[in-house]
Amino acid sequence: MKRILIIEDDRFIADVYQAKLHAEGFLVDTASNGRSGLKQFDLNQPDLALVDLMLPEINGVEVIRSMRARAGNRELPVLVFSNAYLGGMVQEAWEAGASQVLTKADSRPGQVVQAINDALHISSSAPPPPVGAAGDRQTESGAEFLPEISGVFFRNFPQMLDTLRQPMSVLGKKPHDASALQMLCRTVHSIAANAGLAGIDPLAQLATALESLLKLLWEKPERVTPSTLRSVGQAIKLFEDIGAAPHDHALKDPSTARVLVVDDNEYAQQAVCSALAIVNLTVICVDNSARALEELEQGHFDLIISDIEMPTADGYALCTILRGVPTYEQIPIIFLSQYADPEHRRESFVRGGNDFISKPFLYMELAVKALSFVIRGAWDESEQMASLASQSRPRQPAETDCQIA
Repeated sequence: MKRILIIEDDRFIADVYQAKLHAEGFLVDTASNGRSGLKQFDLNQPDLALVDLMLPEINGVEVIRSMRARAGNRELPVLVFSNAYLGGMVQEAWEAGASQVLTKADSRPGQVVQAINDALHISSSAPPPPVGAAGDRQTESGAEFLPEISGVFFRNFPQMLDTLRQPMSVLGKKPHDASALQMLCRTVHSIAANAGLAGIDPLAQLATALESLLKLLWEKPERVTPSTLRSVGQAIKLFEDIGAAPHDHALKDPSTARVLVVDDNEYAQQAVCSALAIVNLTVICVDNSARALEELEQGHFDLIISDIEMPTADGYALCTILRGVPTYEQIPIIFLSQYADPEHRRESFVRGGNDFISKPFLYMELAVKALSFVIRGAWDESEQMASLASQSRPRQPAETDCQIA
């Protein structure tokens, strides 16, 4: 009987995979951090290790290096769970000796079992259902061995949200606090994995993108600005709304969303497109308001990102036109501007915009902001007014220090 070691700090995730692998006939050991995982590794000599990269104490990359450094473990299959947007860490995992990298928020228990069987050269007892077959979401979600997995997630979700509030409160007073950023990052990492396991894909994708932004801010606190913290807060507010009324929110699938980008600067267009491509949003770019209206007449868009300063008709004029047409009045609009002062931010809301981001910007911040709007759908007036009211505080000098990443 083959022995599997799971090194995973999220108890719920570890229990799900342990139950699934037991049901498939494997012996399974679990560890909740890198240090105890290496002890289990030395004690039990597993046939395969399943390792999360974002581990406390010793991260997954160092765990893999340590495993490979042990004599006789060069060929041991090591499967790694990672965030789809953490390309640098994934590359480090490959270089450390990972055998396969799985995107955690996208992986279902059945898929992980298949990857383990393949790595151990074990024939599956039954062929997988064809892609798109009725009911395969339920099977792949793990519902066949953990009933009502989505219900379990939503019962645990309020506790996860409570864990987010304390570090957010700290960041309100000390925006560059690395410990608070780390706590946020680890909690959002858990939300992404749990939502993915429960099959709540839009929430999992947003949490995965937010985790990537938070990891960047945690590692480079100098990039924390009032703007990045607002974007983090927007995403967490959406988490809270979903948690408060999980059945009242029809979450938009980002893979079906279309975003219209309006900017007369080719380099700015490329920057926005590159940011949104990270999270696989479909983008149409135009260089003036007239062409934007033509595109809107030809098809639906879920979000508009518009520069303010453009020749002929600027972004404000475009917004005024759209807010006067019932078909377009509910489309969220994010304004781009070279200015970052509170006056320009307030003016953008007064003119009908839903949000504002200054150039240059962090790619991952814009990606998170765009996903938040797309997944929620049309932003309600209360959110818009709350955002407007928040602009009254004085501008901090650090807000202009953010560079395109």
